[in-house]
Amino acid sequence: MYHLDIVNRCPGCGKSHWHVGRFSAECAHCETALPLAIVSSQPMEPRFTESFSKTAMAA
Repeated sequence: MYHLDIVNRCPGCGKSHWHVGRFSAECAHCETALPLAIVSSQPMEPRFTESFSKTAMAA
């Protein structure tokens, strides 16, 4: 897992340059991807959206 508060070494090549996204970090050299520790520690919550509801049509 990729931790934002420490120096992270790539398990694939051992380097420490990363492209950090919203859910994962990817090694800039060998493209090994790791999940972000802060995201994986939070439970996933479903998001419900409704298209063409009666209340949305009234607005």
